[in-house]
Amino acid sequence: MAIKIYQSQIRPTEEVTARASTPGMRVSMDTAASVGKAFSGMASAGEALYVKYEQQKSENEVIEASKKMDENQVADTGEFLKEGLGTKVNKFKESTKPDEALANYKQEWQTQLDTITPTLKGKFAKRYFQSYMNKRYISESGAIRNNTFVNFRNESRSLKINKLQDITYRLSNNPEGSVAHNQASADKNDFFSSQNNYDLFGDKFKQLEFDTLNNIDVLTIEVDLDKNPRQTYENFKVGKYKNLNADSKTKLGLKITLAAQQQTKNDLKEESERSVLGLPEKYSAKEYLAPFVGYEDYKQIKNIVDTNNYVREAITDVHIAKSGDLKDINLYDLTGDNIASKRKANNIITNEIAKRQKAITEGDAAGYFSKVDPELKAIDDSINKAQNVEDKKKFIEEKKTYLDQKYDDLDITESKRFYLSKAESSGYVTAIKNAERWQDQEGILQGITELYGKDNMPKIINHLVSDGLPMEHQQSLATNSVPLKKDLLAAAKIPDLESLVKKEISSAEYTGIDRKIAKKLQKYEDIIMNQPEGNTDPVGFMVDMKASIRKAVLLRVVNGTSTSTAIKNVTEEFLADYSTKEKTFWVPKDVNGEGVSQDIVYNKAELLKLHIENTDYLERFHGEDGFAHYATTDGSLSTLPDFAAVSTPKVFNAYVKDTMIKSIKKNSKWLLNDKGTGLILYFEGTKGDLPIINKNGDKIEFLFVDDPSQIGKQKIYSTEYLEPLTGLPLEVVSPMEFSETEMTID
Repeated sequence: MAIKIYQSQIRPTEEVTARASTPGMRVSMDTAASVGKAFSGMASAGEALYVKYEQQKSENEVIEASKKMDENQVADTGEFLKEGLGTKVNKFKESTKPDEALANYKQEWQTQLDTITPTLKGKFAKRYFQSYMNKRYISESGAIRNNTFVNFRNESRSLKINKLQDITYRLSNNPEGSVAHNQASADKNDFFSSQNNYDLFGDKFKQLEFDTLNNIDVLTIEVDLDKNPRQTYENFKVGKYKNLNADSKTKLGLKITLAAQQQTKNDLKEESERSVLGLPEKYSAKEYLAPFVGYEDYKQIKNIVDTNNYVREAITDVHIAKSGDLKDINLYDLTGDNIASKRKANNIITNEIAKRQKAITEGDAAGYFSKVDPELKAIDDSINKAQNVEDKKKFIEEKKTYLDQKYDDLDITESKRFYLSKAESSGYVTAIKNAERWQDQEGILQGITELYGKDNMPKIINHLVSDGLPMEHQQSLATNSVPLKKDLLAAAKIPDLESLVKKEISSAEYTGIDRKIAKKLQKYEDIIMNQPEGNTDPVGFMVDMKASIRKAVLLRVVNGTSTSTAIKNVTEEFLADYSTKEKTFWVPKDVNGEGVSQDIVYNKAELLKLHIENTDYLERFHGEDGFAHYATTDGSLSTLPDFAAVSTPKVFNAYVKDTMIKSIKKNSKWLLNDKGTGLILYFEGTKGDLPIINKNGDKIEFLFVDDPSQIGKQKIYSTEYLEPLTGLPLEVVSPMEFSETEMTID
């Protein structure tokens, strides 16, 4: 049932003016109203404080949340977990990609907003945080945008500068006119005509162009200095490097000058060597002197240049003069200008004469002329560049032919005519000595034979011997016995062999080995000792030869052969290649594998002596120039009677002729030539054994076998029954006139 409420019950009537507040107390309406107002004010104040409280609490929460959001997260262990937003913002600012950086920032901002907002408890916190994040987005995104755009521009500038550096490198490192240089030049022009590039660099663009052109010239100079400082100097002087700024010109000018001077000093050393070789100058005197104009070194450099030119003008005479004419080479008269340069040139020319003579004396004629003769040097280059053996052999034969002619033209002594340089010969000897197996040693020698030909090997071997080819290798080449060759070249050491042999045989038997070997080789040794004085020491030769034979004997004893048998077999194997029936010469079984008709050799030797004794061959051999050369200071007659010395030429010549013919007919004997490939007739004169020789240097000589080098020269024949030099026939003496006993090899 509804309760009815009357109006009087909910609002006071006008009559009601007071209400007791407490028993016995009445309150007026005004007072009551003012109290209500007071309470109302108190409520409003409390509400305001509450709101401020909530606001502050929310602000504090937002501050804490923002602080936590910016902090990097690190585990208690110190392990890094996560970057804060502040750190990420700084990284975003470093980016050179604005769009990417802004997108990444927005994504991270939104993530932080979505993550933190639900965690906020304050009444106003979410609203405040949203406002805070909005303001932050505006600020940080703007900063990121500005920074990344600056970074992007700087990166773009850097890339453009890198491109310029590449263009600069290509322009400076490629020669003008080349495809690469032309392309780089086009790229440079395109770069500096680009509006985009101008906009990118702004007011610095023109300076960039000036700096780039300067750098191109600077780097070009550096490249040019590495190639040719003196040419760089010339280019600098004529203004080739026109884009250098003032500072670069000052710094580089001195550097270029000093580099050109140093190059000139180095080049002049080579130029001095070239002048001695007779080669043309690489640069003119003007080019050499230019870097020194105005410097204190100018006089010294000019002296060197002038000296080289004087040497170059005169040195050809040294290279092409006959041996006998070297002493007559003209030197510069020390008068007029450049006396110091002329004096130095004279010293160099004199030294070069001595150097040529020394080279020939020491067996390096081929080496010397290969340096001073351009054509011969070209042949050597062809030999070195040959790709196969056949081509190499062809060029070697060409060199041999050329040297033969040169030696003839320059009157080089036959014994000094070699086809190898001393360096080549020494190289072969070293290779042979270093080869461990005898097969390898033999292989090297066979390789030389293959290249130079059997006919040239006597001369080659002589050269190798003069450069230290061991005796055992000389003997290995001379013998046809494979067992002996193997023993001679064996790697066994003499002291080791001696120690082993002493354990196998008695002391008396051991000490008798040398004596028995000497006895077996006595005839061979007699022939060696009878040979004329030369480059080879006969005593030393025999000592070395017996030592190598002894080595072979010891080796066989170690391998089980009796001492007597070893001595007999080794010596017989060695002597099997020679006939030693005469005391002054032997006749080999073969020369470089070509068999020798020993009977015919003996027959021809005897026949020629008879021919000399019974015919006018000596007169015909000596020709129109006669015999007078034997009486010169260098000749064969050391003394002359007074009447002959002061007589008329006719009387003088008649005396010398008569004396020499008698001496030759009475005291002639055959001796081996210097290669052991033939015989030369000597006579016993007052100065010892001397070859019979005419004014032109021809000898009465013949060879055991044909020598292709003598074909067409009509000087030396082999075993044909022909007179040496003249080629006229000899009266034949049958080989059957010599008994079998006489031909037996002992």
